[in-house]
Amino acid sequence: MPFIIHLLLGTFISFFAAMPLGPVNLAIVQTAINHGRWQAVLVAVGSSLVELIYCLISVWGIDLLFSNQQDQDITLLFMQLVSIPLMFTLGIHNLVKRVKEDEDGEKVKRFSRMGGMAMGFMLNLFNPMLLPFWIMVAGYLRSRSWISDDLSHLVTYSVGVMLGTLLLQTLVALFASRKQEGMSHRSKVRVTRVIGWLFISLGMYLIVQMCMTAIEKGWI
Repeated sequence: MPFIIHLLLGTFISFFAAMPLGPVNLAIVQTAINHGRWQAVLVAVGSSLVELIYCLISVWGIDLLFSNQQDQDITLLFMQLVSIPLMFTLGIHNLVKRVKEDEDGEKVKRFSRMGGMAMGFMLNLFNPMLLPFWIMVAGYLRSRSWISDDLSHLVTYSVGVMLGTLLLQTLVALFASRKQEGMSHRSKVRVTRVIGWLFISLGMYLIVQMCMTAIEKGWI
């Protein structure tokens, strides 16, 4: 019974935590529109694997990786420094890319098939808000005694987190793919450009967040 509780708890929390329109969900929508539903699902698979890794770190391996708060701060700063140019690169790419006509669809799918999972993995891996979020959630759940310190239970909870994220993002992929079936080529171009600007907005937000953190820590 504790295994089921930990699994469902992780699934429930991550399903709703994955709802905001962050970089991964943007990438899933863009991939579903331009490359099809199954390529978008691969983006979700890559993203959910990172959720599993970060959740395991937050409940079990945080002391093994970080000896003090300064190590955590430096790691998060590095993740921001990598994530910012990544957001701008994706944004500019979506602003200037030529959206293929439907008849070129199969060619696009074959070209990008190996990249979907890698895209989801990298976007979530360098998401500077992800690891702190799961550390905060783990602290709260422990304070309420809703998760135990048993390793098997913690792994089960982390697997639930992965499944919840995968479920939500797969639904996003299927929904976006269904919507694109009736879209004209011009509409697909417009959506791609909007997604590009949203990526750039996320990059600008991360710059502001990084500057505020640096001021708060007394680094500048």
